[in-house]
Amino acid sequence: MSNSKRATTPRRTPLVQQVLAYLEQNPDEELTRTDIAAKFDVLPATIDTDLAPAVMGGRLQRERNEDDGIVWRLGSHKTKSPFAPAQAAAKAARRARTQATLAIDLSSIRVEKGVVYQTPPKRSDQWTRLFNDMADIDDSFAVPIAGRGALSHAAAAYRKEVNPSFRFAIKRVSDSEVRIWRKA
Repeated sequence: MSNSKRATTPRRTPLVQQVLAYLEQNPDEELTRTDIAAKFDVLPATIDTDLAPAVMGGRLQRERNEDDGIVWRLGSHKTKSPFAPAQAAAKAARRARTQATLAIDLSSIRVEKGVVYQTPPKRSDQWTRLFNDMADIDDSFAVPIAGRGALSHAAAAYRKEVNPSFRFAIKRVSDSEVRIWRKA
């Protein structure tokens, strides 16, 4: 199909939206499978599947009528989204955090002079110190196994940025530790 033909083809409104719109305009009516197939030009076999989300969300009721057939009518639940309760709870939590922030008594805060800012040490500086302390071949240290990735990354960065002549070997030595050795 060409792009021009695709662009001119109107998008079809999902069946669930069509049925809900119809029943909201005619709240006292109920629709059978045959009614829905005729009014909205759909196959009867797909109706249950197409309307299931609205039934589960309470927007539609699916019942058997006197003729032992299935009918759909407008449900009592008017929420547009099945996620509305969770969204309302999240909004209330954000509002509570904002109000807690606003509860600070700013008049009780005093400006202090002469407090020196201390820059926290960078992780890379701490690794560099450890690698610099490995003065001899076969010097080593151990780290928890969870730090293996960080250790490997730090060793590669040290070789690249500080001392390309260093060579390292990293090996798991127990269930909880890995060890790094200077090999060159």
